[in-house]
Amino acid sequence: MSTEEHSETILPAPRSRWASTIAFGLIIFACGTAAGVAIGLRWDDHDERRKVLAGEKQSYAERMTVHLTEDLELSPDQAEQVHGVLARHTEQFRDIHATISPKLKFQMDCLREEVGDILDDRQRVLWEEKVKRLRKRTQSHL
Repeated sequence: MSTEEHSETILPAPRSRWASTIAFGLIIFACGTAAGVAIGLRWDDHDERRKVLAGEKQSYAERMTVHLTEDLELSPDQAEQVHGVLARHTEQFRDIHATISPKLKFQMDCLREEVGDILDDRQRVLWEEKVKRLRKRTQSHL
């Protein structure tokens, strides 16, 4: 390259850093927001478990009222009336359940034993696990 050619070489203009700085800032902001939301959701979940352990769990009637208020767009007055109906019937369901529960438990125990007697040891272990899961699932209602 001659001296003339060398002096005519045009260097690229320096890039403006403001665009990349703003883009980087937005990325950091988005990551911070995502982390904040994740922590918030985790905290809410933790708080709900704490309430359950402390015995502050909402009743079935309260949980259903919240769902029905949202799903059916109930007015505050309607929500209050629906809650009363749900609370009353929930108590009646519990009374009925308390009456028949011993009979159901007895029948379930008979069923578990009779089926267990037919099975070999390996199958009996699997059967007992199924029975345990079923009992856990049915005890959570009402």
